[in-house]
Amino acid sequence: MLDQIYIAGDSAGGNLAAGVIAHLSHPHSAAPAIELAEKKLGGAYFISPWVTFDNGSSSMETNKNRDYISATHLKPFSDQFIGISGLDGYNAPLIESPEWWKGLQVQSLCVVGGEYEIFLTDIESWAAVLKVFRTPVLFGFNSSWDITSLFSSYRAGTN
Repeated sequence: MLDQIYIAGDSAGGNLAAGVIAHLSHPHSAAPAIELAEKKLGGAYFISPWVTFDNGSSSMETNKNRDYISATHLKPFSDQFIGISGLDGYNAPLIESPEWWKGLQVQSLCVVGGEYEIFLTDIESWAAVLKVFRTPVLFGFNSSWDITSLFSSYRAGTN
């Protein structure tokens, strides 16, 4: 039954989805552990996930006039989100090593991003981190995704 559950998130929701799968694998000390009695979850989809609050990646500059989001506008939101908790792998997935992501309690991962978005470099970096211990991690970017087709083909195992 658990293998039919998929977690997904877009942008900040992708950040939250990453935090959920991280917590399933290494419970955060501030939240109760969740024991999966059966198998792993079916998978997780990360659509343009916000994986770091460092605004210094090359795509932040390259795509600043192509994306509707800007690094300047992200700062107040990231400050509020982090609050007093500080950065960790639950709220800034890119800061963790590949070893930290080993043994995730999901069967498959899909990470996608748009080629003109400011998060692209960070998304590519995080996908590379995940790929160290997770093969395959479906990763792709394009100027326009047909997300419905992507989900359907990925879930059916055609990719």
